[in-house]
Amino acid sequence: MGLSVVSSLQPSGEPAMEYSDEEVRGRFPGVELVMGSGAAQGAGALFLTTKRVVWVSEGTGSNGTGYAADFRSIAVHAVSRDPEVSARDCIYIQLDCPDPRFNEEEDEEGEGEAGTTALDAELRLVPAQPQQVEEIFRLLSECAALNPDSDDGDSEEGTFFYNVDSALASVAAADMENAMEELEIEDGQGDLDELVGDDPERFQDAEEEEDPRPNGWTRH
Repeated sequence: MGLSVVSSLQPSGEPAMEYSDEEVRGRFPGVELVMGSGAAQGAGALFLTTKRVVWVSEGTGSNGTGYAADFRSIAVHAVSRDPEVSARDCIYIQLDCPDPRFNEEEDEEGEGEAGTTALDAELRLVPAQPQQVEEIFRLLSECAALNPDSDDGDSEEGTFFYNVDSALASVAAADMENAMEELEIEDGQGDLDELVGDDPERFQDAEEEEDPRPNGWTRH
């Protein structure tokens, strides 16, 4: 899964369905796609199907270039109204699959050699009409709920947030909870070490004393 390339369309202009039970639930023309930190792909048509999010560049006919992502590969989707994220209200999407198209250049400490880190794909869908953000988000959430993660043992229907701040707050809360659990474990280990001290056998069960009477003797 992850972000795949769409290279052809049906005569109707819709992307070809990849699943037997897949159907288009919504079509939104004039949606700009921004990949990563600012790789704008121009305006295109956004299709929300029961299985995927599909964006296809406008004005290129049946040979149009586009991108698609299965709902099961979407980790987070949210509404963003932050002007630092986008000049207009948009839909923010993060995939849970590292993608080399989103590589980040970095220097290895002490060696002076450059390396790359494949980041999870981040997408922004920017409608030409800001009022469409609400409708896209609602339909996106409904379709995501149709595709729960089959590898997850619980019954959650995916992760979606009304805004990016909620998403970041949720991640921060999870990190804080993990940190508190680790702290409790460390504190508990320190208390145990203090009680045991230099006598590691202090709390072990005492061995039963051997009965000095010869075998076969009984008490009367």
